Amino acid sequence: MTLTTMFLVLMVGFALVAAQTGPRNNITIGSTLSPTTPPTSWLSASGRFAFGFYPPGNNPSTIGVWLTASPTETVIVWTLLQKPFRKDALLNLTNTGLELVYPKGEPQSIIKFHGTSVLASMLDSGNFVAYRYDGNTTYKSFDHPSDTIMGGQSLRCGTQLTSSVSETNYSSGTSILIMQCDGNLVLYQETVLLWASETYGAGYTSLILDTNGAFYLQSSSGENMSLLRTPNGGTEPSIFHGKLGWNGTFQLKWLRLETNMTVEVTEIPDYKDRCEQKETCGFNSICTLIGDQQPNCSCLTGFANATGRGCQRNFTKPSCKGILDTNQYSMEAQENIIWLDDPYSVKYSSREDCQDACLKDCNCDAALFRDQKCAKQKLPLQGGRTSMAVSTEAFLKVLRAPPIGHQDAKIEKVVNTKAVTISLALVARIYCFHRPRCLHFRIASLDISAEVEQVGIGSV
Repeated sequence: MTLTTMFLVLMVGFALVAAQTGPRNNITIGSTLSPTTPPTSWLSASGRFAFGFYPPGNNPSTIGVWLTASPTETVIVWTLLQKPFRKDALLNLTNTGLELVYPKGEPQSIIKFHGTSVLASMLDSGNFVAYRYDGNTTYKSFDHPSDTIMGGQSLRCGTQLTSSVSETNYSSGTSILIMQCDGNLVLYQETVLLWASETYGAGYTSLILDTNGAFYLQSSSGENMSLLRTPNGGTEPSIFHGKLGWNGTFQLKWLRLETNMTVEVTEIPDYKDRCEQKETCGFNSICTLIGDQQPNCSCLTGFANATGRGCQRNFTKPSCKGILDTNQYSMEAQENIIWLDDPYSVKYSSREDCQDACLKDCNCDAALFRDQKCAKQKLPLQGGRTSMAVSTEAFLKVLRAPPIGHQDAKIEKVVNTKAVTISLALVARIYCFHRPRCLHFRIASLDISAEVEQVGIGSV
C-alpha cells in the first residue's frame, strides 16, 4: 500500500468515525499525558468529560475518566484499578493500547486494544473509545466498568460494578453489584447479600441505564423490567450516572446541565434512614444524621480511625485466658447510642451493676443500659448510631489513664538511685585503690545500693 493510498484510507476512516460518533476530539497515536505538567488529560468535545491523571494537579492517584458536574465539582466515573504509578511517568497512546513510559525501564502496558487502532476519543457519553481505520471500535471503557454506570451504558451477564475502598482511595473495595447470568441482579458487601432483584430464572441478561435515566433489566428477547422510578426530565439536557459507594449503596444521580445541579434520584437498597444500614460507617463507629439527613460518622470513645472503613481500638486488650486486671480499665459512658448488632448477654440490672458487670467480664467490650436491662457486646461493634427516640446509655471499656505524676516519679526514682549508686561506686574505687583487700566493702556497697532502691528515694 502506497503512502497516498494509506493516507486516503485513514482520512476515510476518520470520516466514518466522525459520522458514527458525532462531534468529538480526536486523540492521535503517539499523544502523551503527564501526571503533573500539561497536558494531564484528554477532553471530550463539550469539555464535560476528561480522560487522564486524576485528580488534576500535583498529586494524582489514579488514571481514569471524570465528569465536570460544575465549576467546583468533579466526579470520577471510571478508573483503572491498578498499582500506583511514579510521578515521572508518561501515559502514551499507541496503536495497540495505552502504556506507562518511564525515563528508565520498559513501558508498562495498562490497556490493550483489540486490533490496530488509528485514533482514540473521549466521548461526551463518558466512554473512552479507540477506533480502527474503518470506524469500528477496538476498545470501549464502557465494556470494562469500575464503580459507575453512565447513561447509555449496560452491564452484560457476568459483569459487575466494584466499589472503591473510600472516596479518595480508588483501589477495589468490598461492595459489588453484579448482573448474574441466572437473571438475578445482586448487591454484595464482602460475603453479605444486601439486596437482590429476585429475578432468578427470568431470562434477564443485561442491566441498562439509558440516557433518559431509565434503569432496567432486559432479556435476550427484549423484555424489560424497571428497577427504579425514572425522573421526568422532559427535554432538558441531562447526564445520568449511577455509582456503587464503598458503603454498599448504589445511588442513581441526575445532572441537569442547564443549571449544573445534581439531584439524587434514588438508591439501592432504598433506606429511608441511612443510619439504619449497618455498613454506612463501618465497625466501632457512630452514625448521626445531619443537615439534609446525610450520615456523619465518628469513632466511639477509646477508638481511632482505621485504614479503610471503621475504627479500631487505640490499645491492645490481652486475651481472656488469664485473669483480667480490672484496675487497668474503666468504663466510659455515652448517652443516646444504640447498636444494631445482637448482644451476647441480656440481664435485668441497675446502671451501676451494668457498668461493673462489663468491667469484670473479660469478654465484654461494651454494654448498653436501657429499660433496666444490661446488654453486653463484643467487638467489633456494628450498626452504631445516635438515637434521640429512646433513652439509652452505652458503657465502653477503655484503658485507664496512669495517675498524674506517675511517669515523672518513676524517672525521678531511677535517676536518684543511679546517682547514689554511682557515688558509692566511686568511693569504693578510691578506697580499693589504696587497700587491695576490699572485697567485703564491694559487697557492702552493693547492699547499700539495693537498700537505697528499697527505701525508695523519689518512690511512689
